[in-house]
Amino acid sequence: MSLNKTILFVSHDVNRAGAQLFIFNVMLYLKESGHKVILLSKATWGSMAADFESHFPVYYVEKKYKKGTFAGKLDCLTYLNATYSFDLIYLNTIASVDLLKALKQIFSIPIYSHIHELPYSIQQFGPENAYSDLFKFSDKIIACSQAVAENLSKHGDASKITRVHSFVNNESTLDRIAKTNTEEILKKYNLPQNKKLIGACGNADWRKAPDVFVQIANQVLNNSTAAHFVWIGIDLKSEIGIQ
Repeated sequence: MSLNKTILFVSHDVNRAGAQLFIFNVMLYLKESGHKVILLSKATWGSMAADFESHFPVYYVEKKYKKGTFAGKLDCLTYLNATYSFDLIYLNTIASVDLLKALKQIFSIPIYSHIHELPYSIQQFGPENAYSDLFKFSDKIIACSQAVAENLSKHGDASKITRVHSFVNNESTLDRIAKTNTEEILKKYNLPQNKKLIGACGNADWRKAPDVFVQIANQVLNNSTAAHFVWIGIDLKSEIGIQ
């Protein structure tokens, strides 16, 4: 991609979760490469709001913004259209697909939609016409895995789909590991120091399969005491935590 492009990223919120961390890293990379990067978020809530706002201009769909000498405030999409000249829109997750039609009507520029979800999550988080709107208003669809690509291809023009595996910021991860005091963490969370830790993480949600994790742990621990299973992210007071 040549320099000096202006790209609008679209997220369903600014929560600290996988899809949001992913685009945060992509946005940082593009900004460092010379592009102008702006974020549009459907929701204002999320613990990553300060992270995004410290690096990029951030706008929220549910807010209104004042433009120049206009008497009133403009809705967010109208304001963005009057303020920036975007070259590309990069929409992230099925939970943002309900914005596609309005984005396409207002901006009339290429839209790339990055989809991370399989059927259960598409039904849970996507709009009623998720598949049809996704294919109708996206110029390109990025699937984060082969399974996601195969599912999407059942519902629209497969030639629009490109598989691009997601990534993490390896340098940041390795740097954090190097600075980590393992013994202190084990002590803080009352974890054994002499066992092999087997971990998983994610919000407590059945699509993350905590029930399968528990079954695997039970099977392993019935045959060996050398392992210790840890899940990071389950609130034991939540409905799924209690179950």
